[in-house]
Amino acid sequence: MSTSDRPSGLTALAVINFIFGFVQLIASLVFPYRRFVGAPREVERGMPKEEAFADKIVALLELTPPQAIWNTFYLFATGALLILAGVGYLRRSRRLGLRLTTIYVGIEVLGLVLALTWMPESYLRQMGVAVIRMAFFPLFLGVVIHTVFRRDFVR
Repeated sequence: MSTSDRPSGLTALAVINFIFGFVQLIASLVFPYRRFVGAPREVERGMPKEEAFADKIVALLELTPPQAIWNTFYLFATGALLILAGVGYLRRSRRLGLRLTTIYVGIEVLGLVLALTWMPESYLRQMGVAVIRMAFFPLFLGVVIHTVFRRDFVR
């Protein structure tokens, strides 16, 4: 089968994976700076008058260094898995597409459970929509890839 025979839904999922993956990779690079450099500097200068911004700084500072390091590695690993799985969707590869999606779903579910039990409540509140994405996107992706597109992976 040629590349043009690839289902358009699989291509759309690959694009979504690339977007979410690159956002998570960028976040994994920015997060340590914000936690260890940016937030302490804001406290030294005096807390901002805007309540929402001040709440974000407080939430970042409540993270312990192990929690911040875990969060950085988690963002990097899931971002890389999303990008590699997206490449697998475009190549229609069982190994890159199906298997990495399954690994990604497992890591996201484990990460969600760990985040809800280990991270400070104020940090979870500041994450907002990201927690919802952590809960629903991996499950949606796993179900769609393993049911709708399972037979489209030919390599």
